Amino acid sequence: MVLGHSLGEYSALVAAGALSVTDALLLVHRRGSFMQEAVPAGTGLMAAVLGPERSEVDRVLEGVRKATGGIVSVANDNCPGQCVIAGEK
Repeated sequence: MVLGHSLGEYSALVAAGALSVTDALLLVHRRGSFMQEAVPAGTGLMAAVLGPERSEVDRVLEGVRKATGGIVSVANDNCPGQCVIAGEK
């Protein structure tokens, strides 16, 4: 059994024999292109949030959205006490 997180999912698929290295590289390249197209460089920000529980992060982000009218949300919920937020610059 192999596991991967985020981009590590592709190397896990290669290690498991489910995907060739060439196909993994092509997919990672396409993924990057799609992500860049969805959020052009310089228009967004991400930050790791360490410590608070997810419910507290959600509460704060809701307040930020209401106060600013901007876009911000949890992008990755990695583990208890560690998530990544993303939003408009």
